[in-house]
Amino acid sequence: MYLKVEKIKKMANNQYKIIFEDGHTITTYDEVILKNNVLFHKEIDDELLKKIEEDEEYYSLYNDAIKYIEKCIHSKKEMIDYLEKKGGKEEDKDKIIQTLEEKGLINDDIFCASFISDKFYLSHYGPLKIKKELENHQIDEKTIIKHLSTLPEKEIYDTLYKMVDKKIRLDHKHAKSVLKQKLISYFLEKGFEGEMVAQIFDELYKEDSSILYKEYESVKRKLEKKYEGKELEYHIVQRLYQKGFLKEQIDQIKEESN
Repeated sequence: MYLKVEKIKKMANNQYKIIFEDGHTITTYDEVILKNNVLFHKEIDDELLKKIEEDEEYYSLYNDAIKYIEKCIHSKKEMIDYLEKKGGKEEDKDKIIQTLEEKGLINDDIFCASFISDKFYLSHYGPLKIKKELENHQIDEKTIIKHLSTLPEKEIYDTLYKMVDKKIRLDHKHAKSVLKQKLISYFLEKGFEGEMVAQIFDELYKEDSSILYKEYESVKRKLEKKYEGKELEYHIVQRLYQKGFLKEQIDQIKEESN
C-alpha cells in the first residue's frame, strides 16, 4: 500500500504536518522530514511510513528532553527519571541520554559545581546536606569531594555565624541549654557540623535575665490558677527546669520577685 504526500505544512517549533492524499496526517519534526527524504508528491509505502512514525516518536521525546534542559541544568539521573515518566522505548531513551552526553548537554561535573554554588550561596545549605543530595543524584563521590573542597572554610564559618546570630537574636523565650540544643539540631539538618554550631553559639550567646523573668512570670500566671503557696513554688521550679533553666538562675529570679 502506498500513500502519496499531498502537502507538507510548516508548523511552530520546527514541526511539520505531513498531509497525505487520503487525508491522513502526521505531525513531526524537520529532522524526520530530512532523515527520511519526505518530499512533496512522494509516495510512502508501509515500511517507510512505519519508519517515519518511529522516528517521530524518538524526536518527540528528544525535543522534550531538550526543553527540559533549557529550563535549568539537570543531572544525568534527573534526565533518566524524566524520560522514564515520559515513556517511550528503552532504546530511544538510552540513545537520547548518550546523545545529550556526547553534546555536553548533560554533564554531571558541571551540574555538581552549579548545584553546590546554588545550594550554599542561595539556599544556605551546609556541606553535609549538599553532599547527601548530590549522592541522591548519583554523582560520583570523587566529583562531589572535588567540588565541595572549593568552598572556603572561612565562607562556611561566616555563613553559619550570621545564621546562628540571627536565630539567637530572634529567640526570646528559651533557656541557653535548650536554645543551644535546638540550634545544633536545626543546623545539623541544614548540613553543618554540630561542633561548629556549638562553637559559634558559645561565642555569640549572651545571658539575658529578662528571658527567665518573663518565663517565670508566664509560668506563674498559669500555675497559680491551680496551686498556691509551697505547692505553687514547687511546680513553677519544676516547669522551669523542664524548660532548661538552671537552679542558680531560678533561685536568683525568685529572690528578685519576692
